[in-house]
Amino acid sequence: MRTFIRTGLVAVPLALGLALSALSTAPASASATATAAAADPLTFEFGDCDRIPALLWCYIAYKGGTPPVTVRWYKDGVHKPQFDDKKTMRIGCRVGKDTVIEVVVTDATGNWFKFTTWGTCSNTADWASHRASG
Repeated sequence: MRTFIRTGLVAVPLALGLALSALSTAPASASATATAAAADPLTFEFGDCDRIPALLWCYIAYKGGTPPVTVRWYKDGVHKPQFDDKKTMRIGCRVGKDTVIEVVVTDATGNWFKFTTWGTCSNTADWASHRASG
């Protein structure tokens, strides 16, 4: 039984006005590049955390975005730099303690989204829902 609750996805789109003004003043080659980047925006696909006894296995999937795309993981509001730019995070948790996991994904143009999930750490596994991620 899954005890983590999926919640808020906050997406911040590229400011259209800034993009249009940049396109109108940039050389033709820059405009083509900017148009191509705008055609494939950073998009959230899915995120989740599964329980393993006293561990959380979390994953995030996205598509698009202008490289470099950065991924930042937070556990209970504390940045976990050892997981920077990885699509999965396996981290210990204290049984019975509520835990909040946040992932912020940002591309080179400043587009970003934040995925947040929370639940109670457990000493039982949630094996049926484990999925591999890239």
